[in-house]
Formats: sequence, C-alpha cells, structure tokens
Amino acid sequence: MFKQDYIMNQIRNLAKLLVKMVLNKETVTVELRDETSATGQEQLLQTFCRMVEQGQINEAENLLYEELDFEDLEQYEIALAFYLHVNELEDTFLEMHDYSRAEIRDGICDVSKKFSIAYDVSSMIPDLE
Repeated sequence: MFKQDYIMNQIRNLAKLLVKMVLNKETVTVELRDETSATGQEQLLQTFCRMVEQGQINEAENLLYEELDFEDLEQYEIALAFYLHVNELEDTFLEMHDYSRAEIRDGICDVSKKFSIAYDVSSMIPDLE
C-alpha cells in the first residue's frame, strides 16, 4: 500500500509540474461536468473516463491518441487529466484490466513527446518497475 501511494503521488506531482511548466497553470482544469454543459474537451475526457471505469483502459488510451490534436497544446491538459484519472484507480483494478502505474508514467512521457514538450519528462519520475 505504501509503494502504491508513493507511486501515485509521484505521478500526481509530475502532472502538476508539467501543467505549471508547460501551460502555466496551477492545476489541471479540465473538469467532468454534466454532459449538457460540457465543452468539447470535457466531452472527450468524459468519454475516456467512462471507458476507463468500464475497464477499457487500453482502449481509452488508444482513443486518446487518435482523438487529440497534437498541434494544439491546449489539448495536452486533456491527456494529463486522463492519466491523472487512471492514476487514482487501485492497483488491483489496473492489474485486472492489464494496465500498470508504469504505463501511466510511460503514457505521460509519450504524450509529452507527441506534443513536442521540450522537457525530458522521463527523467522527472523514477522508473516504476
């Protein structure tokens, strides 16, 4: 349990650091509101989160890569919000659906590269395996 909490905290801190450095914001601000008032970004995140809750984490991640416009830095926040959402899940749920904390870390690193983030994100968090 301590190891899980430590890793979850490291991932949260990484996302917070990236939001501050890249987007100059204090926190990820994409929220999950009711669908009638949700913006396009919020609707995308809702779709990803719904899939995650149904155990379709890998499929949601694949859809994330298909749907995001990697030329639009504003959408980087959606990717971080997605990985933060997945990070809040219990290890048993992740394992049951063939996903891991290391994949969350790797996903943040990969999506950062796709958005051409200049920072070496992989060096900002220790290897989780």
